[in-house]
Amino acid sequence: MGFGRFEIVLENRNGIFYPGQTVIGTVYITTSKTESLKGIQVECSGLAEVRIPVKDDKNMEFRCSKEQYFDFKFSLCNPGLQIFDLGAGRHQYPFTFVLPTQIPPSFEGTFGHIRYALRCVAQRPWLKRDYACQTSLNVGSIVDLNTLPEAVLPVKKMKSKRLGMFCCTTGPITAHAKIERAGYTPGETIVLKADTENDSGISLRGSKAQFVQITKFLAEKETKLDNKVLQTYSHGSFTESDVMDNVPFHVPQIPPSNLPFCGIIEVSYQIQYIVDPGALSINLIVPVDVLIGTVPLNSQLPSSTLNPSRIGFNSWVIPNGNEWSRNASAPPPTYEESVQAAGLPASK
Repeated sequence: MGFGRFEIVLENRNGIFYPGQTVIGTVYITTSKTESLKGIQVECSGLAEVRIPVKDDKNMEFRCSKEQYFDFKFSLCNPGLQIFDLGAGRHQYPFTFVLPTQIPPSFEGTFGHIRYALRCVAQRPWLKRDYACQTSLNVGSIVDLNTLPEAVLPVKKMKSKRLGMFCCTTGPITAHAKIERAGYTPGETIVLKADTENDSGISLRGSKAQFVQITKFLAEKETKLDNKVLQTYSHGSFTESDVMDNVPFHVPQIPPSNLPFCGIIEVSYQIQYIVDPGALSINLIVPVDVLIGTVPLNSQLPSSTLNPSRIGFNSWVIPNGNEWSRNASAPPPTYEESVQAAGLPASK
């Protein structure tokens, strides 16, 4: 009984949609018999939700928050004014709509998510259950590192500590970490240089460097941090010094820093150089902040490629305030597409 096929099919070359982009799709229906309906409509929604567990003496409770980015409906066939018969056979209903410009990218986290969905409903009369199908939208974000002045600047950090307590302390352990610039995009490589000077006179357990995604979830005055280690490099024990020279961290496909336009989920990134003194001592952590965008810095491309027509920028859109230009249906190129247009390798 019911529809043999009831499906939403979206037209997109890579499955990712961007704010301000036109979404084009078709609803396909196949039925073996005539169906009486009140109408067929598409429902579109974008929603962020956070759910933080909080445990008291007896029970587990949850702090929750939501952000609605859009929620609208439009009719594909007969806007519910009267009952009509959908004949046996195959039917298709094309549709289009434009995504709002100020929406965050899709995101899935431990304590919350940002999701976009399409749902098609075939409304049935006489208190019968409606037919429904749905699909998700994978929404990306365009963050141009060239608009962030700090993205091109080098990042250097230093921290030190002494082992022991009160008057019984050792000489200092001093750690340095640096990267050549703050801003990177997926497909690029972050190169870390780090070292430790150990004047404590004690052999230290070891060191490690890791690329970390830090997600902050906010709900009802409650904050929850979730750290996800993306890559790790480790060194063994040492006595006098430790050197990590040109350690490469390859940036995977990850959301941009800050999750633009979302007020209840924040994302940031760090390279953390960690020195482990050993038992009964707290690790010395040197955090180096990293900005993740989606459009690479012009300074990282040879000048011959900076003409937009040479690297594919003329086929997609870059936001200017709330405005979009050129072809709003085309997704932006990946980092690899940008640099390979000039015959360059995708990562450095």
